[in-house]
Amino acid sequence: MPRASRSIFVKADPDQVFEFTNDIPRWTELYTNMSAARVVSFERDGRFAKLVFELTNKEGHTWQAWRILDYKDRVAMSRRGTPSFPYVFHHLTWTYEPAEGGTLMTWTDDFEMDPESPIKNEVSLEPMLEHMGESQANFKKVIESYLAAPAS
Repeated sequence: MPRASRSIFVKADPDQVFEFTNDIPRWTELYTNMSAARVVSFERDGRFAKLVFELTNKEGHTWQAWRILDYKDRVAMSRRGTPSFPYVFHHLTWTYEPAEGGTLMTWTDDFEMDPESPIKNEVSLEPMLEHMGESQANFKKVIESYLAAPAS
């Protein structure tokens, strides 16, 4: 099973970055390839919350996913639901670590491509890493324009 992981430094407070990036309706602004993003359900019990949401990309493909948020440790774990294609399995973990002057945001994706997908496991890692890098760069740009830490 391929694993893709990338980190990016964001000049903003970790709690604010966590809140901002887990505001699902904002994903149309954060992801350049997303045309719609809506929360289907949200349940919070103290430290943890569960989100079920629906995403539509610019090509018109729509799917549901769920996300577990840990507000104490600033970890978001999610999994693509239905339809899962082009994946058999796609699990994502995002972490937000305090770093001098901001946040180190790390995304780790564990996934397996569907045998019917035109992209096979053997060649899937590089496109995933490229997409993650492009997405994180846009996240950084958008987040810092809203939440940038004041200059010292």
